[in-house]
Amino acid sequence: MKNPIQTPEDEEMQAIQTSLNGSPCASCGGKTRLAGIEPHPTADHTDLRTYECLVCGETSTRDVPLGTPKI
Repeated sequence: MKNPIQTPEDEEMQAIQTSLNGSPCASCGGKTRLAGIEPHPTADHTDLRTYECLVCGETSTRDVPLGTPKI
């Protein structure tokens, strides 16, 4: 069976899913989930996203640029 054509909406949903599920846990390799989002305290147009491991509870935080603001 051929893969269906991917629409912009499909790509957006994939990006959302990727942001909700982080990389494997650095400590145990388990799955992680998005646990929190907050504005970066010093970098404009940047969020801090915290991911929590579903296995061991370890957390990691990443800077995520939000793109160019519209004027």
